[in-house]
Amino acid sequence: MANALVMRKYAISNLPERYQIAMQNVLRKGAEGARLRDKSANYFEVGLRISWLADKTELAAAIFGGVLNRLRFIIDRSAFSQRDESSEAEFLHLLTNFEQRIYLEGVEANESFDKWRHGSLSELKPNLPLTLLRERN
Repeated sequence: MANALVMRKYAISNLPERYQIAMQNVLRKGAEGARLRDKSANYFEVGLRISWLADKTELAAAIFGGVLNRLRFIIDRSAFSQRDESSEAEFLHLLTNFEQRIYLEGVEANESFDKWRHGSLSELKPNLPLTLLRERN
């Protein structure tokens, strides 16, 4: 509904505080340490929608830059992490829903690779989405 109102010029889309200039600067300069989940569990998705509705290309650029920086950090951490549930839970609390999926898939892939490398193939669990996709084809 908001899309239709903005497109017909019935509504002016002002940026919420969590997407204003100060936060855009955080995304550009130090997105890895930002507690984005405190702002929104779907921070990037909502921000991109808002940037489109408000016609704010600088917000979209800051969000894309923040996504790239954070994903680089998250992928590195998932590749070199050892499962420690207490520190992992604390780390996951900082991440948006999208980032949590990326991190957990990376940790699982790293664990599967280690099992394969050490000859523990019998311990590998099939990746359910890939298994279902193969069954359909």
